[in-house]
Amino acid sequence: MEHPIDHSRPNAIAQVLNDALVIRLRIAPRTVIWLNDTQHYLFNAADPELGERIAVGLPDLLVAPERGPVLILGTMWPKHFAALAGPPATDVDDRHAQARALLAARDLAVTSTFAGHR
Repeated sequence: MEHPIDHSRPNAIAQVLNDALVIRLRIAPRTVIWLNDTQHYLFNAADPELGERIAVGLPDLLVAPERGPVLILGTMWPKHFAALAGPPATDVDDRHAQARALLAARDLAVTSTFAGHR
């Protein structure tokens, strides 16, 4: 298991994507990339373009045949998912179009409690 050393989660994953796509860093088959609280990667008020670059770069990891199977798993609270995946405000440019496209029809709801299940 590895986590890039960077105080900014979006900058850390952006560097991994850059290394993987530009210098062809080898991401081994059966690698799992877990983006906990994915909204921090896809939405950054200080640098909106960074989240869009990440949203474009993640699918590229999945389609590169030389990488083998790679799983990208993101977790996000429903309110953040609704804000990012829902329709944009109609009176402004959509600053998160790539993130919306990435998240479209890719949610799997989890129950809020597991009480009563055995």
